Amino acid sequence: MTAPARSPASAAALALEALPRCPLCGGSREGFRVLTHRGDRFAGERAVLCVRCGLVFLDPRLAPAALERYYRSDTFSHEVRGADRPTSAALAYRDMRAGRRWRQIERVIPERGRCLEIGCGAGNFLALLHAAGYDVVGIDPSTGYAAHARERGLDVITGRFPEDLPHAGGFDLIFMFHVLEHVPDPLAMLRQVRDRLRPGGLFVLEYPDVALAARRRFLPHTYFERAHLFDFSERTLGSFLAHAGLRVRQALREQAVPPYDRNVVLVCQVADLAADAAVADGSPAEAERLERALRRRLRVSAPLMPLRPLWKRLKGFLRG
Repeated sequence: MTAPARSPASAAALALEALPRCPLCGGSREGFRVLTHRGDRFAGERAVLCVRCGLVFLDPRLAPAALERYYRSDTFSHEVRGADRPTSAALAYRDMRAGRRWRQIERVIPERGRCLEIGCGAGNFLALLHAAGYDVVGIDPSTGYAAHARERGLDVITGRFPEDLPHAGGFDLIFMFHVLEHVPDPLAMLRQVRDRLRPGGLFVLEYPDVALAARRRFLPHTYFERAHLFDFSERTLGSFLAHAGLRVRQALREQAVPPYDRNVVLVCQVADLAADAAVADGSPAEAERLERALRRRLRVSAPLMPLRPLWKRLKGFLRG
């Protein structure tokens, strides 16, 4: 019996693309070292490391059309956030995370200004900024999450940055929490951020640092996610920022237990583009050290992989 053919939509949703070169240093595919093909929701993807610079990324990964569909259709919200609209448990968790971020950065940002949050979700952090007297705008691709933020009285656009954000002046502060690793072209995104900053403005981003994760005693293969096209270290992300004309002014780390121990907040400002020529994209020695650390943690965690579904169900139950 012949299996039914997939619809064009479902075929597009699964389409993958291979990268011809490392997105950071331009190294050839011969320098890609496969770390795992057993990541979270992987369907042909592999997590690889570039031996020239140490960048960790997916190859192959969702193709541009599939990636667009993944976010615009709310598939991401269902897979990663659990629903196309935030539940009460999700809102409580996001309020907790927003409060931690606010306490972490409130001392290093100006007291007033026009703010943009890219990937604002349900508006939990935006609401804190608004209550503190900032002029806020947010953008998020999830229809349900963006709608919830607007129901809270926040100015939030449903769409993706920068294409869906109207050109209506610059911003004193731009925030991006756990977004850049989802973006297929981080350098282009960061250049757009730089261009939207007003003189003296700050860019604040939070990301999960793969080098910090490599220090854990256990690192499951599912640490690597289908939605995370990149897994940055402070060194590789710093190179992308420098190439985009942004300079790290301050790095903040949480003193917390997993999963928050891997999170790093970078406070950035516009740099002199002339410094771009001096940017070092990492070294083979650094890449080798990171590869060894990751492989060691993945190898230790491999026997626990069968317990991962049970652990995920337990976490979902505890969150309500």
